Amino acid sequence: MHNRTFLMCFCVPIWERKTQGKDVILIMKIPVDIRLKTESISMYSADDGNTETSDLSFKGDLQKVDNGYIIQYRSNFTDNTIAVFEKMITVNRSGQISSQLVFEEGRSYFGTFSDNINTIQMNTITKHLESKLTEQGGCFLIDYSISYGGTMFERNRVTYTVIPEEGNIAS
Repeated sequence: MHNRTFLMCFCVPIWERKTQGKDVILIMKIPVDIRLKTESISMYSADDGNTETSDLSFKGDLQKVDNGYIIQYRSNFTDNTIAVFEKMITVNRSGQISSQLVFEEGRSYFGTFSDNINTIQMNTITKHLESKLTEQGGCFLIDYSISYGGTMFERNRVTYTVIPEEGNIAS
């Protein structure tokens, strides 16, 4: 995990108004910058052992829920929703690319991946999961492997860094 110093700050939230029946619910969403660093190691192909890395940035929202956080952002015509809890992270994507994945350290879960042409069911095996996320931002890491049809296909190490947008920080 990267060593990082976080400033003590208070975020100026955006309140979203939703209705549930006759009740009005206010949901606090904090605008954030999201940095996604990925390292993928091919395990089963002509490129066996080949490592690919990416470092991408997105704008999104951070929302506190009862026992964790929800992060939402859009990338390449795909809506991404990540639920971060103490010992589990779920990733749901919908749009040009769709997937539903669950990560819990030491556990294996079946998930789906679809690119609007094919849908495959795959198994994710989480080696390590770590989260240091608060309303002031932070980061979380998922180290996992993907198997398909019983064969290990790829190993991924993904780090998300979430930082409240500058205009929304008051010290």
